[in-house]
Amino acid sequence: MLHRTFLTGLAATLLVVQACGSSDRAKADRDNDSDAGRGGEAGATDGPDSGGSSAGSGTDNIGGDSPSGSAGEGPSAGSAGEGPSAGSGGEGGTPPTGPQPELLFTVKPGAIGLADSALAGQAQPQNVIYSSKTAGQVKADGTNEVKLTGETLGLAEADQIVSFTLLQPEPLNPSYLFSMASNSQGGFATRVYQSWEAGDEEGDVYFSDGVASFRQLMEGGDQYGYNGLLAHESTLGLSADPDAGVDDLGGLFAHDARAPLTEVYFTVPIGAVGVADSAVATVLAEERPCTVFRSGLDGTNEVAFSCAELGLVAYDRVDALLVYGDDAPAKVAFSVTYGAYGAAGSAVADAYLVADPIGAMLFASVGDGTNTLLKAAEDLGLGALISDDLDGLAVIETPPPPAITSASCDLDYDPRDPAEGALTYVSGVMHIGPSVMVIAGQAGTTVSRYIAYDATTCQFLQQKDLPNGFAEVYDHTIAPLPGWSAETPLNDLEIFAVGGGGGSTPRSLARWDADGVFIDSTPISTVLSTDRVGGLLHEPVTDRIFLLIGLDGPYRGTRLAALPRPDGVLTSLDAPLVNLSMPCTGYTNVTGTDSLGNLYVAQRQALTAEYRVCSFAPSGELLPSPYFWSPEGPVEDAGFIAGGAAQFLLSGHRVAVGTKSVERGVFEAP
Repeated sequence: MLHRTFLTGLAATLLVVQACGSSDRAKADRDNDSDAGRGGEAGATDGPDSGGSSAGSGTDNIGGDSPSGSAGEGPSAGSAGEGPSAGSGGEGGTPPTGPQPELLFTVKPGAIGLADSALAGQAQPQNVIYSSKTAGQVKADGTNEVKLTGETLGLAEADQIVSFTLLQPEPLNPSYLFSMASNSQGGFATRVYQSWEAGDEEGDVYFSDGVASFRQLMEGGDQYGYNGLLAHESTLGLSADPDAGVDDLGGLFAHDARAPLTEVYFTVPIGAVGVADSAVATVLAEERPCTVFRSGLDGTNEVAFSCAELGLVAYDRVDALLVYGDDAPAKVAFSVTYGAYGAAGSAVADAYLVADPIGAMLFASVGDGTNTLLKAAEDLGLGALISDDLDGLAVIETPPPPAITSASCDLDYDPRDPAEGALTYVSGVMHIGPSVMVIAGQAGTTVSRYIAYDATTCQFLQQKDLPNGFAEVYDHTIAPLPGWSAETPLNDLEIFAVGGGGGSTPRSLARWDADGVFIDSTPISTVLSTDRVGGLLHEPVTDRIFLLIGLDGPYRGTRLAALPRPDGVLTSLDAPLVNLSMPCTGYTNVTGTDSLGNLYVAQRQALTAEYRVCSFAPSGELLPSPYFWSPEGPVEDAGFIAGGAAQFLLSGHRVAVGTKSVERGVFEAP
C-alpha cells in the first residue's frame, strides 16, 4: 500500500524542488536535502534502489525543471558530481529518511522509447509497467526501467495494460496527475492546449488541483480549472520525435521506490486474453474493458470490481483508475473513453445523454451499481473538444493551500493630497526589493512623480519628479544599481520602458537614469510593435527584465519573455516568448518575483476582492501550487508580490484626498 510518507514527500517535491527557477539555487537546495544522495557521495544502502547516488539522481526530481533538478542546464539525472549514479552500488552511505519518488507508467502499443531506455528493448511495450525517477518539466533525455511485466499480473504476452493503480488512502487535499490521449486539445490557455499545439500532448504528464477559478473573460469572468506540465515525455525516456514517433503514455501511478509492490489493480482492452483460468480469460470479452482486475503479482488475477458494480455497461472502457482504501478497496475513481454509455441513472449515463466531454471527466463509485461525478472536465482545464480523453491518472496528497494572514496600514503621506503628494492621477505601483512600494502618477500636466513607501509600515521614504511620460506602470519598471539603499530608494536606479516600433519593426527596451535622463534603447528581436505589453518588472536574482505580452481575444492569456538587462553593450535582446497557462494570466496588474527568480502573477477573481496567485518558472511552466488570497478590505488591483513572503495591494488610491492604505498578506507555508 502506498504510504502517506511518500505522498507528503512527493508533494514537497512538487512545491519546493520544482519551484527552483535558478539552477544554482536548485543545486544548493539539493545539497541541503537529506533525502537525496549528494554528488560524489554514496547513496542509500537500503531499499530496492540502494547504492551510490549523485546530486539530482531523480529521487527528488519529479516535477523539477530538468532531470537534474536545475533549470534545464545541468546534466541528466545520476550524472552530476563524481559519484556513482543511483543503483550502481556505492560504498556505504546514510539511509535516506524520506521517500524516493518515482513515476510508474504504461504505454500504448507501438511505443519505441529513447535509445538505451528499458522501454526501447521491449518486444511488447504495452504489457509492461515502467518506472522513471528522472521526470522534469524541461525537455531533456531521461530514462526508465522495467518495474513489472504483464506476466506477473496474469496477462498473456501481447495483452495491453490500459490503466493500473495501487490501493491508497483517499487524499484530503488531492493533486491529480494525468496523461491525455492523442489529439486531446484541453481547455484554451492551459498546458494541455500548448502541448496539443506542439503535437506531443499524448506523452506528457500534467497536474491540477481540480479547483476552478475565474479566468477573466471579457464579460467579467467564468470559472474554469487549470493544468500544468509535471513531466515532459522525454524526461521519462519516451520518444517525442515526430519523425521517429511520439510515444503515447497510458497508465500512471506516483510511488515510493522503497515501498514493495504487493498487488496491482488494472484494466485491459476488449482483446486481452489473460493466462488460462485467470479472471481476464474468463470474463466476457465485452465486459473486460470496464472491469477492474486485481493481481497479487503471482501470475494470475481476479475481479476486483465488475462493470455492473461500477455503474457501467458492456463495451464501456475504463482508461484511468484510482482505488481508495486503507486496508481494503472502498472507492474507485476512474475515467472512461469517449462514447461510454454507463448504466441508467449513473453520472456516466447522464454525461453521455447531454453530450458532455465524457472522456475528460472523472467519476467515482463505491461498487454499489452506480457512479457519481467526481470532477467535471472543466475542473481539470479540459473539455474544449468533446473528444478530449483523459488517459492515465494518479493522485497525491498535497499540503493544504498556504495560510495568508492579512494586515494593513495607512500611508503617512497622502499621494493625492495637494499639500503632500499632489498627484492628480495615480496609474499604479512598482516596487524594488521585497518591501519598497513606489506609487507612480501625474502631478499636474507636465510632471510625472514617483513616491516611495515602506510597504510593511506605510512610512514615506522619498519622492522624485520626472519628465512627462514616466507615469504609466504597465510598460515601465525600475531596477536598482550598485549602492541602492532602501532609505533613499529612488536614487541609484534605472528606469526601463517598452517602446513601439512600426509595422513589423521589433519593439525596444529604453533605459533612463534615476532622474529621467535617456541612456539608450535596445531592440527586442522577438517582440513586434503589434504585440500588446501587459507588464514589465525587474527580476533581481539573475538581474533580468520580465516582459509580459497580453493575448487578445475571448480566451485571454499571457506570454513571457525573460530579457537580459541592457548594459550598453548588448545590441539586441533575444529571448523567446513562452506561453503562460491558466489560472492567473487573464490580467497582469499584480505581479512580482521570488528569491529563486520565478515570476508571480495574481489574478483577481472577477469583481470580488479575492485573488488567485500563481508562480511560473522563467521557462514559462506553471509551478505548483496556485493558491487563493482574500484581502480583508476592498482593493483596487494595484500592488506587487514578494513571492513566498508577502503580497501588497494599494487601497483607496482612486480617492482624491483621504485615507490610502496598503493591504498586506503574509505568506505562511503549510
